[in-house]
Amino acid sequence: MNALISSTLSSTLTMSSREIAELTGKKHMHVMRDIRNMLEALGKDVTSFGSIFQDTYGRDQNEYRLDRELTMTLVSGYDIPLRHRVVTKLAELEAKQGKADLPMDPVLRSLVISLQELDSVKQQQANHEARLVEIEAHLPTPQTHMTILGFASALGVDLSLGEASKLGKAASNACMIQGDLIQHVPDTRYGVVNSYPLRVLTRLFDERTKRLKQA
Repeated sequence: MNALISSTLSSTLTMSSREIAELTGKKHMHVMRDIRNMLEALGKDVTSFGSIFQDTYGRDQNEYRLDRELTMTLVSGYDIPLRHRVVTKLAELEAKQGKADLPMDPVLRSLVISLQELDSVKQQQANHEARLVEIEAHLPTPQTHMTILGFASALGVDLSLGEASKLGKAASNACMIQGDLIQHVPDTRYGVVNSYPLRVLTRLFDERTKRLKQA
């Protein structure tokens, strides 16, 4: 794969359209189309980015070579996982290029960190959704909302009234930020209590479990 990447005498890092296709899982012809569209939109001469390589049969084939800025511009239109692969590869190459002690370009470093954080958030959301499905499967009847104590009881979690109150405040804040509806249900002890969406409760209780494990 690394043979697809070149560094010119002027130390300008480039990545080929084949490399981008391999990293993203896209067809090379589609990556080349995306590159042409991008270059034309930027008012650049498409032919000046063209290059020739030989395929496994020794035949000449066309490809494009982009510098770091154009590569990042191209993949900004791809979804997060694909973009992350390309940007991470660029960061690795830049770190290896030239002197070993040269720092990574701060803009590139910031983008890599941002993409890693986005991937982490996306994975957390997927975990919460999977946990929600698991919890819903064990409920005696289908529900969209539950009280803090009711949800804790369904999970077999013992909560003090103080902790239940804190979780209730956190759930109310989360619903306010996300625009989720808080329902009100009658309660023999308190008259009326709040009932929150299951996905909000799932996230809060998962976070609680994580805190307890780290303590």
